[in-house]
Amino acid sequence: MKHLRLLLFGLLMWMPAPAETTLKDILYIEGVRDNQLLGYGLVVGLKGTGDRQQTLFSAQSLANVLQRMGVTVSASLITVKNTAAVMVTGSLPAFAEPGMKIDVTASSIGDAANLQGGLLIMTSLRAADGQVYAVAQGPVITGGFVAAAGAGAKTVNHPTVGRIPEGALVERPAPSIAPKKTIRLQLHQMDFGTASLVAAAINKKFPDEKEPTARAENGDGCSDDAGKHMADEAADAAGIAPRGRPRGLGRARFGVDLWWLRLLLASLQRVLGRVRGFGLRRPCLAGGRAA
Repeated sequence: MKHLRLLLFGLLMWMPAPAETTLKDILYIEGVRDNQLLGYGLVVGLKGTGDRQQTLFSAQSLANVLQRMGVTVSASLITVKNTAAVMVTGSLPAFAEPGMKIDVTASSIGDAANLQGGLLIMTSLRAADGQVYAVAQGPVITGGFVAAAGAGAKTVNHPTVGRIPEGALVERPAPSIAPKKTIRLQLHQMDFGTASLVAAAINKKFPDEKEPTARAENGDGCSDDAGKHMADEAADAAGIAPRGRPRGLGRARFGVDLWWLRLLLASLQRVLGRVRGFGLRRPCLAGGRAA
């Protein structure tokens, strides 16, 4: 028993102190988020693996592109197989500015067999408000391929979907919220206890004699009344402002981290399994003396 107590004491002394947590790791400012972009375009330069003739919108799109270039041709007369109609998607980061490049994904919407080696021509990307925020163009990189040898062919992954790294150029600033008197913070995982701890940490950093600076409204997050403090200072203290270095919240612990408890229980099980190695004997069931 003495050895067991020494082992428990050693494990408790070995346990590390709880790590500091910054607000940016557990929450975000309400309204500061990415914006989804969507566009329709054409991929050209395919090696006979594009849309077939029954895909009418692909031929019509090619005819419209040629007409803008000064070439008039009927869509019913186009029988090319090296073009494919695609939907282009992307994500516009918060606070994105014109000139910034973002990644986009092109996915076939027709009966094209492969987008490998294709080139996406200029495609406008729109947000939910209908405004154009970026323009995409560039070579498509697929994560799969089709290999044919003799009478057999093998397809790996999905060759009808491809990415264009930094293939879109931002043309319009991303929609965002302007700093106001009250900043609403949203937790990544809803928990009223965590929201209360966040409000307490902010109130400790920005004390107010009349009323609390921050208050927990529900399990989603809390609101920060920054009327007497600049909004950028509050965001900096929260570890969110890009100009500031993330600051810790002392020893405030958000959630319960029980990894050390599981380790302790596992160690105890191993010790009890080897209890005879410490010179201890289990009592004999038949007699009064130890076995």
